Amino acid sequence: METNEKMNTLNFFEGAEKLLEVWFGKDDQFGDDSLDEFDDYQNLSTLIRISEDEDEEKMNNSDSGEDDSMFYNYKHRSTIKQLDATDENSLVVLDSSNSKSNDLRRIPREALEQLMQIVKCEIISSRKSEHIDSYVLSESSMFISKNRFLIKTCGNTVLLKCLKPLLYMVREYTSFDKLIDVFYSHKNFQRPELQEKIHTSFEYEVQVLDNFFQSGAAYCFGRLNKDCWYFFTLNSDNDPSATRLQITEPDQTLEIIMQNLDEQKMQIFTKNVCSTSKEATVKSGIDKIFNDATIDDYLFFTMWLLNEWYH
Repeated sequence: METNEKMNTLNFFEGAEKLLEVWFGKDDQFGDDSLDEFDDYQNLSTLIRISEDEDEEKMNNSDSGEDDSMFYNYKHRSTIKQLDATDENSLVVLDSSNSKSNDLRRIPREALEQLMQIVKCEIISSRKSEHIDSYVLSESSMFISKNRFLIKTCGNTVLLKCLKPLLYMVREYTSFDKLIDVFYSHKNFQRPELQEKIHTSFEYEVQVLDNFFQSGAAYCFGRLNKDCWYFFTLNSDNDPSATRLQITEPDQTLEIIMQNLDEQKMQIFTKNVCSTSKEATVKSGIDKIFNDATIDDYLFFTMWLLNEWYH
């Protein structure tokens, strides 16, 4: 019995995805009466300053893990570097603040790869358009537009650990100085006890988020003892000053979760049936969902474990 339980634990993969969406802006877009930097809880410098004490405390703790060290080293790098567009293997020192712009897409690929290391995934491929940069990750996907950063990851990734380094990256590589809004959500996990501590319960996740955002609001949609959806965002009702810091452009997110799919149909997404990702996209009909969409498809390795397919 114990051996079977260990095998089930080793072979289990959490399919429910964690989703983090963060919007950034500039102080001057909210008028001349904007709040003082040290009183505004949505100011990047304030958020970073609040988190620094906690980081130093962790580094002094003998139990600190590799992930915390990685973040600490990133934070204290003496030079800020970015990839040279002409040579992916060369590094150049980023120029002065004159090089910064109101665009999250200026964050260099090298920095994003470091960020994914902290989350415990990696970038597989990427596509760019006029409005958005998209990335296929080993555990789902990431989308970066001018002022919005959106990432979703599955499995045992530690998505909330990217919050602190993300704030540093935005401050170092862009001219944004305000966090306008944040959204964090996911379906309840099938095996929450197998997640790393930071994601073992929504209560603990909210505690982590509350350490950053003084005006956060947490919700649960659905039945607590069945399928439900956890959701965290900023609550402007708790702070009158936050009413001026709002998303002004239309934004909708549609997320569809599918489980217990037909095994024969799922064979399309294996190399037993399709030799390329493009072939799998066409055979499955995904290419017809949105006719004018740009699809970045990738055929992951698939294996059979304990009578279940894992992709």
